[in-house]
Amino acid sequence: MFRNAERNFGPVMCMAARIAVAQVDEIVALGGFVPENVMVPGIFVQRVVQVKASQP
Repeated sequence: MFRNAERNFGPVMCMAARIAVAQVDEIVALGGFVPENVMVPGIFVQRVVQVKASQP
């Protein structure tokens, strides 16, 4: 899922890139959220990096 303006170019860039890296706050189990919220199919993502959310 993308935030704000990232929704405009994020999915298209993932499809065009040779390697796409998804930076995520949390990795959830299969079925952890509604499939309609998936903005980039997994076939376009080659790497997943989990980072902890920064605290203010």
